[in-house]
Formats: sequence, structure tokens, C-alpha cells
Amino acid sequence: MLETAIETYDLLLGSPRTARGEKTTANLQQALDDIERLLAKGLDKLVLQFKDNTFYQEYTLSRDPIAVAQHQKGVPVPAVTTP
Repeated sequence: MLETAIETYDLLLGSPRTARGEKTTANLQQALDDIERLLAKGLDKLVLQFKDNTFYQEYTLSRDPIAVAQHQKGVPVPAVTTP
């Protein structure tokens, strides 16, 4: 009975490696959110001055991870439209 209780406790507790992984994932998500906010509030607005340039089209394409993945696989990417 004691062994069963210890095994149950160990399962509920989790391992230190799991805890570190969860914390690292949370930190990574926070860093990605910070980067996205920085790009949206700063660089995205600065790039608008190049709207009539190929650079702008490539930049907006690179900001869409799904389009980048499709492009790398050889899937045709639709033309970039601006809001």
C-alpha cells in the first residue's frame, strides 16, 4: 500500500525535467510574443515607406509563417495584398 501511494505521488509530482521544459516553453512563448509586438508596433510601420517596392512584398511575405512554409515547399504563394 505504501509503494502504491509513493508511485501515485511520483506520477502527480512529475519530474524536474518536465517542470524545466514547461518553464522554458513558457519563456519561449513570452519571447515570441515580445518579438511579435516589437515588429507590429515598430518595424512593420517603418517598412510601409517601401510599399511600392519588391522589398515590401518580400517583407510582408516573410511575416506570414504559413506563406513562408508553403513557399519553401514549392507551393505557389498568392500575391501579397495590403490592408
